[in-house]
Amino acid sequence: MKHVLLITFLFVMLLSTVKAQTAKIDTSVYTEVEQLPEFPGGAKKLKEYISNIIKKASLKDQPSGLVIITFVIERNGSVTNTHVTKELTAETDSLAVDIVKRSPKWKPAQQNGQTVRCLYSVPVSFGKGNDMPVAVKEIKER
Repeated sequence: MKHVLLITFLFVMLLSTVKAQTAKIDTSVYTEVEQLPEFPGGAKKLKEYISNIIKKASLKDQPSGLVIITFVIERNGSVTNTHVTKELTAETDSLAVDIVKRSPKWKPAQQNGQTVRCLYSVPVSFGKGNDMPVAVKEIKER
């Protein structure tokens, strides 16, 4: 009987120790961070990346304008949750989403010395004005 109680006690203690060692993973998406995410090579390379794909695309009779894509840059630098926040046409919107989704891994955001998920926005310019500088900006809390 003593052995059964001892084994039960040890088992309960072991379970509580395992539970205490389980690390919490921060799944928050930050809208303000100390260090913003960065496209490999910086904003200039992002502009080149976007411009090269748009030039190769066969968009006919599309108006000039801007599509804004909002997405999450994950802790590993991958892009997820991509969606259009400023539309132009169905074709340009789809291409802009595809450009962002297929981008290489980014350098992720940092907050308090930790790599974090971050909400981000990229303007994609179409038409004659697509030589305009591409600015990458953080989305403020909604």
